Amino acid sequence: MGKYPVRKIGFIVGILAMLIIGFMPTPASLAAVTETPVIAQRVLAVTVLMVIFWITEAMPIPFTALLPIVLFPLMGITGAKGQNDIQLFKHYAYQTCYLLVGVGFLSGSMVKHGLHKRISLGIVSKIGKKPTTLILGFILAVAFVSMWMSNTAATVMMLPVALAIATTLGDEAKGLRKAMVLCIPYAATIGGMATVIGTTTNPTGIGLIQSTIGIDINFLDWLKIGLPFTVVLVPLMWIYMVKFFKVDKMPPVDISLARKQYE
Repeated sequence: MGKYPVRKIGFIVGILAMLIIGFMPTPASLAAVTETPVIAQRVLAVTVLMVIFWITEAMPIPFTALLPIVLFPLMGITGAKGQNDIQLFKHYAYQTCYLLVGVGFLSGSMVKHGLHKRISLGIVSKIGKKPTTLILGFILAVAFVSMWMSNTAATVMMLPVALAIATTLGDEAKGLRKAMVLCIPYAATIGGMATVIGTTTNPTGIGLIQSTIGIDINFLDWLKIGLPFTVVLVPLMWIYMVKFFKVDKMPPVDISLARKQYE
């Protein structure tokens, strides 16, 4: 079967499922709920194909997301006049999609030139060597960077720094090591709530709100709601980490690694 049998099986099963669902006799139940049961049946067939491709990764996920552009016209779902025209390409040009593309460009440029790491290491190296302030430094650094880029990217960039510092600590600092590792993903999630572009779920939610109830939420509107949550949750999480893992009772640690990487 080769190196990726699951992908090959998924590719074959997905196509077969689409053909069977798309061209079998139209169920009577579809005719009862829609005026265009054949179109609904074929849309379901393409949806099943995409779900199988996504699960098995038979094709790259972004490529699978673009399949309707090719399959809908070929299967007669779009292109016809009247009710059959569902304005497919208009939805692919949705403003949320362009916002996510812009966020991707911003995050990519920050990563390429090391700005994200410079900001994070700068905060960590300057905030002090006390364990309590070290945890606060990691939280502030990740939360701030996560406001402008992916939560996952913000977490991945700081975990190696935290792990490298943790390896220099003795067995008596187990609580500090756990706190450093755990505070990074938590801080990324909290920081991602502050701005529209902090995480992909924010613009997606804004798009759903706009399309369903007609309320437009701009960057400043979101900032008025999201930023206060971040401002409140950051110190609460810091206090919890410090107290739960008893970080406030530990001696100073060596953060020369962070300063060296910053330089």
